[in-house]
Amino acid sequence: MSRTMPLISANCGKIRPDSVSDYLAAGGYEALRKAMTMTPDEIIAEVKTAKLLGRGGAAYPAGSKWKHLLDVEQFPKYIVCNADEGEPGTFKDKLLLSQDPLRVIEGMTIAGVVFNSQDGYIYIRGEYREIQKTFQSAIDNAVKAGFLGDNIMGSGFSYKIHLMACRDNPYIQCLCKLV
Repeated sequence: MSRTMPLISANCGKIRPDSVSDYLAAGGYEALRKAMTMTPDEIIAEVKTAKLLGRGGAAYPAGSKWKHLLDVEQFPKYIVCNADEGEPGTFKDKLLLSQDPLRVIEGMTIAGVVFNSQDGYIYIRGEYREIQKTFQSAIDNAVKAGFLGDNIMGSGFSYKIHLMACRDNPYIQCLCKLV
């Protein structure tokens, strides 16, 4: 029998969700530190080697997707994380969003490094109001600790994450805010 190793949920229930110090003690931000020393192509090669798959229904290989996007020359580029979970009975991201939001933030920041993006947007559905509060607190704490915002870790790279929490018609309201 194969041994299963919980990677994505490893911190869930073991750290305070918005605590940068707890996240660091659990090995958080090591991937970002490493990514800051690499080229975009080297980061994408790591993602391909890890066989990271998209979290959507198609499970498309993230490394392939990132390579296609890297080849697009237009700027600015934005990182968008859709945490809507609009399919009936779907709660695949709720645990991660509520228990380990800094892992999501770190991943979005690494994507920002790859694509030289200055801004990322995450949409968290209106029904998840408490999760929205926790996630915003995690964003704020990451900025205070220097892992998000201006001049991340003294690197000269700046990246901000904006939490989108639309209520009535999420797709139209979010698109209007982005334009």
